[in-house]
Amino acid sequence: MAENSAVILQPEVKQVIIPQVTGTSFNGDSIPEAQKLALAYNRQTGGFTAPMPLLLQNFPHPQWYTANSEDLSGIAKNDMPALGLKNGDAYIATAHGGKDGQVGVLLTPEKTELALQLWKDTEGKKQRKGLNILYAAVLDDIYEEKDVMSVLLQEGRRPDNGAIAIYSFQQMLAGETPKDFSPYVVVRPLALAQKTVSGYESIDRLTNVKDLTPLEITKGKETVTDSQVIVYAGGVNEGNNVIKSARKYFISGNVGVWHPFNLKTFNSEQTQGRALFAGYLGNNGLNGNVNLYNGGRLAGVAPEALALLQLYEAPQKTTGTFPPLDILVASLERVVPSACQDELRKVLAQFYQNQ
Repeated sequence: MAENSAVILQPEVKQVIIPQVTGTSFNGDSIPEAQKLALAYNRQTGGFTAPMPLLLQNFPHPQWYTANSEDLSGIAKNDMPALGLKNGDAYIATAHGGKDGQVGVLLTPEKTELALQLWKDTEGKKQRKGLNILYAAVLDDIYEEKDVMSVLLQEGRRPDNGAIAIYSFQQMLAGETPKDFSPYVVVRPLALAQKTVSGYESIDRLTNVKDLTPLEITKGKETVTDSQVIVYAGGVNEGNNVIKSARKYFISGNVGVWHPFNLKTFNSEQTQGRALFAGYLGNNGLNGNVNLYNGGRLAGVAPEALALLQLYEAPQKTTGTFPPLDILVASLERVVPSACQDELRKVLAQFYQNQ
């Protein structure tokens, strides 16, 4: 995404479509370098960094992106019935950053940089630190043996003591997770995550299509069933949109959905974290198995996107009315590029007509 190009936001808030708003990308030779650039932008402008659900709303992109999202894994230290976990259960916790402007939940710029530095400093030693054999961040190393995962999942607290919402996968299926790009974490049992066939394989493996009759398929009864697609996209409806895009753009009929959880070298007992990537080609796809020492490219979303979200959400929570179209468009003229204003008016006009 070039400077001043557009980020498409289409959150499903009562079928409201949010039109194009300006954004930019932050590239780095390393993930922490890109994270620092994105964080500086957020602090200077009030913008935020796109998590995986936002990136996947416009999937596929012209190029790959590092999401402001991460897969965290480990073993439950206590029973957590609200999350569907018992003491000793292995889990995958997918953390999505959001409109608070922070970059990373546990894999912040400082901690990803520390992981890479520890890996470099222990080169040639019997026991490496910072990264594991699959090049994920070892959380015990970068957090000095503090049990940050238990605090995160049981208390809903980040290491900086900030609050973050925690949800079970069942709650996500029920549509209870945020749709407004607030940060949150959703937790799956490892056994469920392992059911995803990792690789560049048929899109059919991600849906119920094999259980449908030809007539049901023509009637649009196909729905996403794969937990990784649902979690990365931010919900079932959002996952269905990813599937539709994949079928539309990837003529091979295949799409990449990648994870390391079935590899022999994956250690489920080690607390670890991975940055997530949205690929621009079908074989890259939804990627949760990228080396942490990879380069980074994060998408910054301009602050006017937040203003648009607030304009649309606030009336739904109060009177159910919306500001007049002319007033709404006029209020956005200073933050929406002139080239987008005509299209903005057209999109909003269609929405107002349907109310």
